[in-house]
Amino acid sequence: MKDLKLLALIGAVSLLLMAVIAWFAIQQRAQPLQPGYPARVVAETLHFTTKVPGRVLEVHAHEGQLMPAGSLLMTLDFPELEAKISQAEGAVGAAQAQYELALNGPSAFDTGRARASLEAAEAQYQLAKRSLDRISALYSDSLIAAQDFDEMQARYQAAAAQKQAAALLFEDLMAGTRQEKISMAQGDLQRTEATLHELRGLYEERFIRTADAVHIESVNLRRGELAPQGYTLISGYLPDQVYIRLSVPESELSHFQEGVSIHGKISANGAEGQFRVLSRRVLPGYAVRSAAFPNSSFEEQWFEIRMRPDTALLEQLPGNGAQVILYPEGEDA
Repeated sequence: MKDLKLLALIGAVSLLLMAVIAWFAIQQRAQPLQPGYPARVVAETLHFTTKVPGRVLEVHAHEGQLMPAGSLLMTLDFPELEAKISQAEGAVGAAQAQYELALNGPSAFDTGRARASLEAAEAQYQLAKRSLDRISALYSDSLIAAQDFDEMQARYQAAAAQKQAAALLFEDLMAGTRQEKISMAQGDLQRTEATLHELRGLYEERFIRTADAVHIESVNLRRGELAPQGYTLISGYLPDQVYIRLSVPESELSHFQEGVSIHGKISANGAEGQFRVLSRRVLPGYAVRSAAFPNSSFEEQWFEIRMRPDTALLEQLPGNGAQVILYPEGEDA
């Protein structure tokens, strides 16, 4: 009997809790939503980095500052790169001299020295030839030993070989530099010049400039600090590339047709103006809300809306991430 009373009490308490939960759910659904659609300011962000590691020499930009197009943001120091440029300049000078030497051909001094060497070899050859003729006559009469004849004959052959080598060298000089040697020297010059051009291009990276007007958000390094390769030195956003983004369910998508201008107010300063709808896109599947969410239909798809503020309103935006309340037609601000 006591067990039945206990079960009845538990059942009554459970029913009461379910009724309370249902009442709260109904009240939550009945509560009106806050007027307007909250949105966020999103700007196109720029990250300034360096291709060459160095050290910060000077910082010319500060956080919150609007830098015009072409402004110098930071100056870096590359001492190791300066040494490499000096080496490359020396290599270019040597290669240029070698190319001009190959292009101009042998000098008068070189040709004169080759001619003198040829004449000296010719004199040695003639002397060896006459000596061999005399030794040959004596050897025929058996007046000298065979050993002496063989030594004289070897001297003659050596003198003939020296004469031929000197003649070939002289002919080569008089014919000028071969085209293959000129092309090889020209290739070495072009290679060294390309290396020097590459190093000088990298050296220009010490000046960090902005191509467009940019609003500086953060300066990550100070003077004297090391700037690693690829590290973000300065980041900012383009003031003329600022957009408004928000997410709405498909049941309310009709308020945000492309090309339509919608009234909005900036929460930070109360400035009001028009925001034009630029595009709409379906959010991924994880953004789909089911009936468990209040005021949402079952499996309702969500869309991201991208809007652009009027030009007069751009200067009123406090910055990236600021909140804007949008009021489509039919909703009061």
